Amino acid sequence: MLFSGDLGRPARPILRDSAPPPAVEYAVVESTYGDRMHPMGDIEEQLAAIITEAVEGGGNVVIPAFAVQRSQEVLYHLRRLFEADRIPSVPVFLDSPMAAAVTAVFPRFATLLDRELAEAFARDDSPFDFPGLRVTETSDESREIKDLRGPHIVIAGSGMCDGGRVQDHLLHNAGRPASTILFTGFQAPGTLGRRIIDGASEIELFGETVQVRARIAQIEEFSAHAGSDEIVDWVRAIPTRPRRLFVTHGTPEAAEALRGRLADAVGCEVYVPTFGETVEL
Repeated sequence: MLFSGDLGRPARPILRDSAPPPAVEYAVVESTYGDRMHPMGDIEEQLAAIITEAVEGGGNVVIPAFAVQRSQEVLYHLRRLFEADRIPSVPVFLDSPMAAAVTAVFPRFATLLDRELAEAFARDDSPFDFPGLRVTETSDESREIKDLRGPHIVIAGSGMCDGGRVQDHLLHNAGRPASTILFTGFQAPGTLGRRIIDGASEIELFGETVQVRARIAQIEEFSAHAGSDEIVDWVRAIPTRPRRLFVTHGTPEAAEALRGRLADAVGCEVYVPTFGETVEL
């Protein structure tokens, strides 16, 4: 029996691609994006356009980001853009103690990284570091960012805006038409981030009502979960036809859509179990 876990996406920076599956009789497969594919746009092209527009207009860019991998991926792309002179030279703040701690872990596990990053760390050249980047540790350092004159970029948690230091930056930027709030991750229903993405005209922060006048942007290509086609390709790579596949970890609509696709693609029985159900093999 094989459990897919959360399948990553192929040809992405930082981590190596998902390992090919072995021959198995049964497989349990995730279906987070079982009913859709991710857009195939260029992350750096979009990132450069969004940042350049904000900076040239005198605004800041606030990036809510998860501490584990997403913050590091944003730093990786920012470094490449700065080195290629594709974005204006402005200060960048990683305002997340957890993200800073996670970033320090990566060099210790170079065997899990793709070759480019492993070689960079071997040269003591972190792909997540660059001139102009400042990692803020204390709350006082975080609060000082709002007093900075001139455009800047802030990466802060939480990724869905329901807590953390990003709320301070939203308080000072969400009402500014020149600033941009850039989302790089999934925003779950009911979260502050989802309300902003869905076009909320005002939000509540620290007991204050803030009118949302900032530009709202999202780069969906940052998503780390495999899309429907990528999941099907991974299952197809199982060397022998499984007796049965089980589809889990997705909304009912996503799971059912993937069930149909896998049944056609693999030619075996595919089942969507209900929570708590027992299945005899």
